[in-house]
Amino acid sequence: VFRRADELSEEHAPKAGQRTIDLLHVAIALDFRATTFLSFDQRQRRLARAAGLRVCP
Repeated sequence: VFRRADELSEEHAPKAGQRTIDLLHVAIALDFRATTFLSFDQRQRRLARAAGLRVCP
């Protein structure tokens, strides 16, 4: 999970400004092979979408 979060940070955080918790939440979703990410947090939603997840609502 931490390696994936680090990769997400290097690729997306500089331009989108995600916080550590955002990176960890999306990394966990990816590690569990989720296809959909549910969040009302705009930073998490942007990161999840950029990482290839379908974002709801």
